[in-house]
Amino acid sequence: MQDKVAIVGVGMTDFGKHLDKSINDLIAWAYNDALADAGEIEHQNIDAIVYSAFLSGLENEPTAIPAQLNPQLGYTDIPSFRVEAACSSGAAGLRVAAGLILGGMNHTVLVMGFEKQNVDSRQSMMDYARVLDTRYDTVTGFCGPGGIALMYSRYMRKYPHCKEEDFAAVAAKGHTYALDNPHAPYGRKMTVEDIMQFPYLSYPLKMMEVTPICDGAAAFIVTRKDLAKKYTKKPPIYLLGTGMATCPQNLVQIEEGRNLNTYYAAKQSFDMAGLTPKDIDAAEVYDCYTYAEVVCSEELGFFELGEGCIAAREGRTGREGDIPINVLGGNQGRGHPPGATAGAQIHDMVKQMRGEGGKGQLAKDVEIGMVHELGSSLCIAATTIFSRED
Repeated sequence: MQDKVAIVGVGMTDFGKHLDKSINDLIAWAYNDALADAGEIEHQNIDAIVYSAFLSGLENEPTAIPAQLNPQLGYTDIPSFRVEAACSSGAAGLRVAAGLILGGMNHTVLVMGFEKQNVDSRQSMMDYARVLDTRYDTVTGFCGPGGIALMYSRYMRKYPHCKEEDFAAVAAKGHTYALDNPHAPYGRKMTVEDIMQFPYLSYPLKMMEVTPICDGAAAFIVTRKDLAKKYTKKPPIYLLGTGMATCPQNLVQIEEGRNLNTYYAAKQSFDMAGLTPKDIDAAEVYDCYTYAEVVCSEELGFFELGEGCIAAREGRTGREGDIPINVLGGNQGRGHPPGATAGAQIHDMVKQMRGEGGKGQLAKDVEIGMVHELGSSLCIAATTIFSRED
């Protein structure tokens, strides 16, 4: 990047069921957490807000987001708007915030992601179904897990050395590591054998390989490089590279065994940062479905094609592995309120890079970290590379 922006504060709610809280309650929680985390920033230093939400307006969430949520945060005189890129919405919000700052229109931008889904599970499933191509897929009753299961099956046919147990290893890792994440409600000591005991949602995708519906909000504060150390006493985390790509959504158009939008987004990030996959110390990789972590670990360049399953099997993506992935449980253990997911991934990476990962802190220093998201049944990819050095 010609210049740099930095994240100086991160915050998030606990994820899970918040039946007693509104969207307004959740965003206030995450916002206050981010301000406290930065420490030195004041309310009036923020001069723009980018909200990220996916299903807002379909369930009980507001449609005109800025008009309803700005007053809750005490802002009435700054620009604010909504960015939507399915489950990658928070990453899209970061790109917009960086663009506003580097373009000189703003100097400090709050990015706020949220989703409240514990309203009616049947309604939520219907809303998710509309993620697919409504002309060809949704009208047949086809759904996201069914599409992922087909891609999962095609991957195993292409690489017959890959087995269901390899994908179960991703779920077991996520739930077990989430025991060390205070914001994750689904931490549970699990083994591959435990995961394999659960029923199929759509063969070969098992129940514990898909993240549950939940509520939550996450926030992060982005500012100019020259202001970063004024606003926080903690190490600012600098944005080195960012990328986004969208592939065809209709299943007949998706190349067998690949997630090429992740490949293209990653290439953009690495080219912008002037780095390669070997430079990454740790990563947050989208794992709403275990299939995604396996395939995208390959497309990000961490492993050769067909080796992601072997890496999961051998523990090479664990805390002591070649490339630690989702060391605080990822979406598998944290849950997946789409608009807040990217913010939560950024939150966990920033904490890890600052040495604040608690029981999940890696033994090695994380100088360079990468965050990857997918959305719209894996069709929208976003990648971001961060550094502790400016």
